[in-house]
Amino acid sequence: MLAKVNDSTVWVAHNTEYKLERWYLNGTSDKTLRPTREWFPPQLKGPTPLGTERPGTSIFAIHKDTSGHLLVLIERARSDFKPKPPNEPARGYAPTDRMRYCEQLVETIDEKTGELLGTAINRTDVLLMQFLADGRLFGIRKQSNGDLLPVIWRMQ
Repeated sequence: MLAKVNDSTVWVAHNTEYKLERWYLNGTSDKTLRPTREWFPPQLKGPTPLGTERPGTSIFAIHKDTSGHLLVLIERARSDFKPKPPNEPARGYAPTDRMRYCEQLVETIDEKTGELLGTAINRTDVLLMQFLADGRLFGIRKQSNGDLLPVIWRMQ
């Protein structure tokens, strides 16, 4: 995942471990943040079929806001995770089906110190996908007819 900072700098987030790196377009890196969270151990195996076992934790997106804070969109297993019953009929997969098994959170991290400034947890039926400008998040919601509806949230 990438977050552009300016014309010469980007923040890179690793998908399978909580590691954030600042890189310059000349190929050098000068900062690495490794926030420690007991619920985010490095993932040693790839994803499994949705709902068959407890999903691992991963980073979906990263963004640097105008205050110099890093916003990190993370997905992890719901605390009340239960595997899909083996006799549940197969159905068409929609990205929003992930929310039956996962929850998402946005962590706000101080770029200079790596300190956690705040956490917001998404336990809705909206699958957040990407940060937009001006503190907005893009997501999708599955409607009752199966269509996917785009949703834009404003963070406060």
